[in-house]
Amino acid sequence: MTLPMSWDEWAQHDGVALAARVRKGELTAAELAQQAAAGVAKVNPALSGVVELFDDAIAAPDKNGTNLGGPFAGLPFLMKDLGPTMQGRLQEMGSLLMRGNRAASDTFLTGKMRQAGLNLIGRTTTPEFGVCSSADNPAVYVTRNPWNTEYTTCGSRPAAPPWLPQAWCRLRMPPMAAARSAFRPASTETSG
Repeated sequence: MTLPMSWDEWAQHDGVALAARVRKGELTAAELAQQAAAGVAKVNPALSGVVELFDDAIAAPDKNGTNLGGPFAGLPFLMKDLGPTMQGRLQEMGSLLMRGNRAASDTFLTGKMRQAGLNLIGRTTTPEFGVCSSADNPAVYVTRNPWNTEYTTCGSRPAAPPWLPQAWCRLRMPPMAAARSAFRPASTETSG
C-alpha cells in the first residue's frame, strides 16, 4: 500500500495540522486513517498497545458516524478500552471477565468526539478495569515499554507511552489536548 505521506512528513504535523490538510482537500480522512493503521501495524507487534483496529472506520470514516465537517475533519483517534463506549464495538476493559462485551450505544462523550470530527479507528490497552497500574495481564495482553521491551508500561493509559516516540503519536495525544477546549463551553475557556 502506498501511504499518502512519508513518516517524516507525518511527524511534522500535529492533529490540528492534519485536519487542516483534510479541510483543504490535500488529503482525505480515509488516507489519514490508512496512514495511522500502517503505523499501528509497524510497531504494535512488538509493543502490544492497540487491541483492535476497526477496518470499516479506516476505510470509510464518513460511514462511522464521524462528522467530517467538524474541527478535526476525520482525524484518526484510538479510544482507550475503558470508559466511553462505542455502539456495536467491543469494550473488554482489559479483563477476561468482559470478553465479548459489546456496547449497546455510544456514550455522550463518544458522540461529542464523533461530532467534533474524530474518526474512532480502534481501541487501546488498559489495566484490568483500570484498577492496576500496568497492562501486564498475560491472559489478555502485556503492553511493552518502547524504550526497553523487557519492561511493561505503567499508569491507567498503558498504551500512551508506546505511541509517544512514534511518528504517528498525534493520533492520541494532541487530539485530546485540543478536544478539551473543543468540548468546553465558550464561557469557560481560558488561555493555556
